Amino acid sequence: MIAELENKIAGEEPVIITGWRPHSMYAQYDLKFLEDTRGHFQLDNVYVISYQGLEEAKSTAYNIMSNWSIEVSDLEEMVLAYEQDGTSFDVLAEQWVEENRDKVDAMLENK
Repeated sequence: MIAELENKIAGEEPVIITGWRPHSMYAQYDLKFLEDTRGHFQLDNVYVISYQGLEEAKSTAYNIMSNWSIEVSDLEEMVLAYEQDGTSFDVLAEQWVEENRDKVDAMLENK
């Protein structure tokens, strides 16, 4: 799929793909979403799951998992940096935390 996308973009040809997010192609290319007038492609959610009693046993971990939020576009930028430059996810996460310290602090204080 990516090879076909790259070939079409390089040739300045129109292309339609079935993509998903997060994916680095959204950080790399100026992709647009088509309107789904028939409802074939529904959005989905990601859920954090744990075990019953975690809130009492490990309240800090519970609060972090309950309040953590990151933009999909930020994830896509990180994946692209990993793919293109080989930057480790540990380093990318540290950079994101540094650049978003106010957001991180708000999530951690939200107990």
